Amino acid sequence: MKARIIDFKEIRYRILLLISILLFFGCYLLDILIEPRETGFLFILVYFTAILLAASWAILNYIDNLRINPLYKSYPTIETFVASLTVSKDEREEVKQLMIDYVEDQVRNGADRKTAEKEIIEQFRTSELQHNPAFFYIHSFNYLIKLGILFVAIGLVLALIDLVITGTHIPAIDALEITLLGFGFGFWLTFILYRLLNQILMKK
Repeated sequence: MKARIIDFKEIRYRILLLISILLFFGCYLLDILIEPRETGFLFILVYFTAILLAASWAILNYIDNLRINPLYKSYPTIETFVASLTVSKDEREEVKQLMIDYVEDQVRNGADRKTAEKEIIEQFRTSELQHNPAFFYIHSFNYLIKLGILFVAIGLVLALIDLVITGTHIPAIDALEITLLGFGFGFWLTFILYRLLNQILMKK
């Protein structure tokens, strides 16, 4: 099965982003078609709302992609601990069996089962955290670069069609060009901001 160029499932709160894009496009189109002297303030208000929605999406999208390293959580049993590990099913089974074998050995030597389970979980956590001490699992957000390229590319193609082929400016195409180019560059800026936030979190 071929990998998708852009996996839209990685984008959280897609409806919020779509509303922002449509709102900006619609406002820009009306701004071209309607005399702005009487409605200038209304257009500014709608532009501000669209940008605010886009900023809200960027914040929510980043937060929703953050994942706490499961090794920092507490688990009452081996089963719940193993289930949280971000490894393959076979590796989970292998870890689970090793931990169960340890517990059974301790129980045969007179130890309490619950105490033995807590000990092996803590030993495994301590060992693994030496290799992966990060508190958060950070997303790469590379899809924002691809999404920006897609938007900018389509916007430039529309601009070329508008100027070369039609030889005139069509309001709907003009509005779509600006919307695509604006949000395309916005995706790239968001990617840069996400990377800065990632660097800050990784240093914590």
